[in-house]
Amino acid sequence: MTVSGDSDDRTFSFNNWKPKSPAIDKDVWRYRCLEHYTSILDQQCLWFSRPDQFDDPFEGSLPRKNIEERRDKYSSFVKKDRSAFRYIYRFVTYLNCWYSEEHESDAMWRLYSDEGNALAIKSTPSKIEESINAPDELIFGEVDYRNYDTFKIETENPIAPLFYKRNAFEFEKEFRLLTHYHSSDLPGSMSGEIKEIQPEGIPVPVDVEKMIEEVIISPTSSEEFINNVESITEEYGYDITINSSDLLNKEYAFF
Repeated sequence: MTVSGDSDDRTFSFNNWKPKSPAIDKDVWRYRCLEHYTSILDQQCLWFSRPDQFDDPFEGSLPRKNIEERRDKYSSFVKKDRSAFRYIYRFVTYLNCWYSEEHESDAMWRLYSDEGNALAIKSTPSKIEESINAPDELIFGEVDYRNYDTFKIETENPIAPLFYKRNAFEFEKEFRLLTHYHSSDLPGSMSGEIKEIQPEGIPVPVDVEKMIEEVIISPTSSEEFINNVESITEEYGYDITINSSDLLNKEYAFF
C-alpha cells in the first residue's frame, strides 16, 4: 500500500499533485451511529463509497473556470466520449471521510445523532495509515473549500476535484481517504455500463485497535446507549478506550 499526502515524501503519479494533508498526529473524527460502529468491529473494515453516492450531487465537480477552459480545449474529445470523465471521477474511485479538527463538533453530533445517540471514532492520519490495507494506492488529505465561481483548480490531475468543495460545505472540515477499485468485468471502452458494474462502495480492511485511539460518546446519549457501546466493544474482544463527551460538562454551567 502506498500513501500520498503533503506530510509524505512519496508523490502521487499525476503531475506530482498531492492534496493538502493535516499533521500526521492531528485528531480526526468519524461520527457514527451504533449500527455503523458495530459493523466496523464485526467486519474489521472501513466503508469507502463511490463519489456519486454522496448526498452532494456536485461531488467531484469542477469550478466554473475549469469547465470553461476544458470546454474550449477538449470540446471534440468530450463530444466523442463524455463518459471518460465520469469514469475517472466517479466510478472507480472510492472515498472514506472524517472530520478534521482538534476538538469535537456540536454540528457533527447533531448531524449524526439518532434521537440524541451517537459516537465518534477518534484517530489520527498516522494511525489510519498504519492500520489500513487498501486495494490500491491510498491518497489522503483535507478538503479545500473554495468559491467555485472564481476559483480554478490548477492541475489536470483527475483526483483533484475530489479534494475541493464549495464554500457552503466548509463546516464539514473533511479529511478524506481515497483509493481505487475496478471490477474484473469492466468493459473495454469507457461506457455507461461501468456505473452498473462497479460496486457503490467497498469494504477496506483495517486493524481496528491500531486505528481507534478513543471512542467518544455524544453528550446527549442515553445511559442505555453508553452501556450498549461498552458491551458491544467488550463482546468483540477489543481493548478500546471509551469516554463520554465533555461538551456539556457541568463545570461550564452558569452559577
